[in-house]
Amino acid sequence: MFSARLNDASRTQQINSIKDYVTNYLALYGYIPSFREIYCPCDSTLYNLNVTPLYASGSSFQPPPPPPPPQGGSGGDIPYVASINNSLLTDVKKQIEDPNYNPNTGNKYTLNKIGTNSKLLAIMDTGLDPDYFDSQISQLIWNDPHRAKTLRNFTFNNPSLPDEYFNDDHLGKHGTAVTTIALQAMGNVPSYPHIMVLKVLDKNESGSTFNVGCALSYAIQNHATIINASLGYYPTTHDIPDPVLFHYLNLCNTAGTDSIFVFAAAGNLPLPHNNPLCSSPTPTGNNLSDVTGRLFYPACFSDNLHNVITITGLKDFNQSCIYQNYSEKYVSIGVLNQSPSCCSFSLQSINLGFEGSSFATPFASGKVMGRLLSSVGATVPSIRQCINFVTQTNGSLLSVTKDGRYIDNGSSQ
Repeated sequence: MFSARLNDASRTQQINSIKDYVTNYLALYGYIPSFREIYCPCDSTLYNLNVTPLYASGSSFQPPPPPPPPQGGSGGDIPYVASINNSLLTDVKKQIEDPNYNPNTGNKYTLNKIGTNSKLLAIMDTGLDPDYFDSQISQLIWNDPHRAKTLRNFTFNNPSLPDEYFNDDHLGKHGTAVTTIALQAMGNVPSYPHIMVLKVLDKNESGSTFNVGCALSYAIQNHATIINASLGYYPTTHDIPDPVLFHYLNLCNTAGTDSIFVFAAAGNLPLPHNNPLCSSPTPTGNNLSDVTGRLFYPACFSDNLHNVITITGLKDFNQSCIYQNYSEKYVSIGVLNQSPSCCSFSLQSINLGFEGSSFATPFASGKVMGRLLSSVGATVPSIRQCINFVTQTNGSLLSVTKDGRYIDNGSSQ
């Protein structure tokens, strides 16, 4: 990430300096690098340098651990900040066949609240598959009024995919499910918001903090109202957060008169998830407040940025859903999803039940957006006021979420 005031020559010099640093590191192991430069198409300050270590013969290999980032800076007078590009995934979960699905009733999600408003829900995920909705979904998908083509594809790993490509090519339709849950959670709103599709994860649910940083920059420039981020990463060393990702989340925090709030998944334990979701007497997720545990980002930026709202699922009024992370320090809200399927969200339009904080997150962001759209009167509430309106507190949850705060989903799923 370069200073906006750097000219092209200075930027090239800094990139070459990093290349030399990496080249000298790999030479210690007897390998040479192959470099590929990628830049964010909406932000000239953000670059990504892909490095593939090669044998002298040109064949690839299993590389050594990446070197520490070269010394950069974090202040206004420093020309650049360099960091390892963290691999980023959806928070790990399993998908369950929906036993209540009846294919004879059709599998399109019906949209009946189409209308016009200025609110914009940005969803950073695997994309959106319009085939799971009725034809009116095309009226909800946001189009950039400032460009000939809307930027939607931020994966950058497949040059054959155009910038406007947004199809959800993930087999389990992760992004489509996230969008559906958010729309469903809005309830009886006068009209839905526009959906800004930001495809930051590929068909394998894989992306990077560069992908997300670039998408965040685009969402900020186009004045998103709320951003849903059902994704994250565990740092590989010493819980050092990505400074570039923090930079863009902080820009969301200072954007406009009201911050752009980012709803982030608290994260899950890795697979396999062998126990039934509600059979365990105690939570087995990661207590993010435990200094011996590994933090999950961007969720754990909530301790420093008031606009990052971290979401987990709740089994009951005493504990989080099994496998899902919790914390009285980092987790802002729990979604109590007791009935009829405990900690999973059932979507007949996709014929799957979805488990994990990835899916509690759009329920929360959808609830808050629904409150914002349902508000009447001359004074428009802030996002924070909407959050306070749709949530409650319970003393039994004080070790699970901040202030024991939760949203009761009841039996609507």
